[in-house]
Amino acid sequence: MEQSRDAESSRASKSHSHPIYETLQNLDIRLLVLAPGLHHDPLKAVLISVSCTHNTSGQAFKEKYVALSYTWGDQSNPASLELNGSYTLPIGRNLAAALKHARLKDSFCVLWVDALCIDQNDEVEKSRQVQRMPTIYEAATMTLIWLG
Repeated sequence: MEQSRDAESSRASKSHSHPIYETLQNLDIRLLVLAPGLHHDPLKAVLISVSCTHNTSGQAFKEKYVALSYTWGDQSNPASLELNGSYTLPIGRNLAAALKHARLKDSFCVLWVDALCIDQNDEVEKSRQVQRMPTIYEAATMTLIWLG
């Protein structure tokens, strides 16, 4: 009964979600795969879903990633991120600056970024993912703290 209610609630909240977000399984997270580029190049990325595995040292994810911690800051006058090859998503200027500094010149960079990896319009998903943030940060290979 509880799962049925969660699924129904998630479907209802999905009606306002951006089409880039596919439904996550309970233990999955999304990661942002940031395309290589120079500082002045446009930001391009894809979102992927990864599963959580349990091992002797606790929980881990199949993909290695860096968690990005930053302040959302002023969301007016947003920058843009080309996502999944066909969507342009407005993102805060502080996040854009952090991504430009985090990306690599000649190889892809895999990040977990709360504003992008959690569907902010899906309240059920957001609640689940926020509860998992300690695990998400702990499982990251490192946490990059962006002060601006």
